[in-house]
Amino acid sequence: LNAIGAALAARALGVEPDAIRQGIESVSGVPGRFESIDEGQPFSVIVDYAHTPDSLENVLRAAAGVGRRLIVVFGAGGDRDRSKRPLMGAAVAA
Repeated sequence: LNAIGAALAARALGVEPDAIRQGIESVSGVPGRFESIDEGQPFSVIVDYAHTPDSLENVLRAAAGVGRRLIVVFGAGGDRDRSKRPLMGAAVAA
């Protein structure tokens, strides 16, 4: 969705479609955003810095199609916004 928004904004500013396409194709991903980790393990590992219940739910929905079984490890470091922790735990449990 971010790429689509950026492409539309670039087009509105007069950037040629070919330049937009090349720019989007050059992006390999954003570290920590649905990032696949491959160290030769026989299973998929995905890292995402989901920090709200909604973003965690979206990541879990997307990850559910990656393999047969989904194991989730999530953390909530520090004392920031402690009220989200039970909501995020509920998202994982669901």
